[in-house]
Amino acid sequence: MPESLKKLNERLSRRQRATLVVLGALELSGKAAAARDIKRRPVEQMRAVKLFWRLALAVNTFGPLGYFLLGRRRA
Repeated sequence: MPESLKKLNERLSRRQRATLVVLGALELSGKAAAARDIKRRPVEQMRAVKLFWRLALAVNTFGPLGYFLLGRRRA
């Protein structure tokens, strides 16, 4: 682990570290769920091409939320 991360880890309380772990797990699970949905959903049911949403997941933390709110067409 780089020295700067060790120092940061030492400065955080146990509760802060746990919060970061939980938030990280939520982010990863949201990205995984969105990626799975993008893979399975036909392009006709999406508001943009699949490549756009895959890139949004990779670049933006709010990509999964944006996909689930804006990316899918309602039935």
